[in-house]
Amino acid sequence: MALRRRGLGSLARIPQPTTWDIDVSILRSTWPSIFGLIPRSFEVFAAEKGQLRRITSSDMPENLDRNAIIRCVVLGPERTLNRDVAYGIRMIVDIALGSVSSGPFADPTTTVQAIDRLHDILRHIVRRPLHSGQYKDEDGVLRLSVPALTWEGFVQLSFDEIRRTGAASPQISRRLSSALEDLLSLAPQERRPALEHQRKLLQESVRGSVDHSDDQRRALTPDPSGLGSSPDLSHTPSHEQP
Repeated sequence: MALRRRGLGSLARIPQPTTWDIDVSILRSTWPSIFGLIPRSFEVFAAEKGQLRRITSSDMPENLDRNAIIRCVVLGPERTLNRDVAYGIRMIVDIALGSVSSGPFADPTTTVQAIDRLHDILRHIVRRPLHSGQYKDEDGVLRLSVPALTWEGFVQLSFDEIRRTGAASPQISRRLSSALEDLLSLAPQERRPALEHQRKLLQESVRGSVDHSDDQRRALTPDPSGLGSSPDLSHTPSHEQP
């Protein structure tokens, strides 16, 4: 099905009721899905007259309303934050990277502030069930399958590029260590491996960027503010009267 104009596409709705049945066993598309429409939470750019998805089958009903299918797709000028959480994360990561684009010591404080936001987002979803990408009808029959970002995908999107770009900055590495430590304290068992792997990669990146062992140890000390709030650099005043 070719689109009449370019834009960013997302699934708007599935017509109810349908005028023809969908046989899951015979639906095929250019991507490994049951029916290849793009969901609200996974927006991508679609070129004018480009193919959004293809449905092929020898048993395809003759009265298939292609225009009705195309009307299920909303085209807009840009991606939207309320429909695409990953896009919001991507924007924050871009801010973090831009702050240290000329080097890890250019503006690490802004990068740390971006990590604050990423940490908060992951905290909100670390225990939440994520969408499977499968949509079923009232009878439980699978009607639509779409790409869905996994927990591992959210973790990598949030931390990979920042870690690779800013590992040499102790302010950034300490803030990343703090975020990972906190998320590990909250994560259910099945979501811990992605965080543990990210922590291992951070340790390797720091050791590859920092020569002295003492500096490596300090750079990996979890610090919620980057530099200044961890026990190795601050103290908690006593509540006792002098």
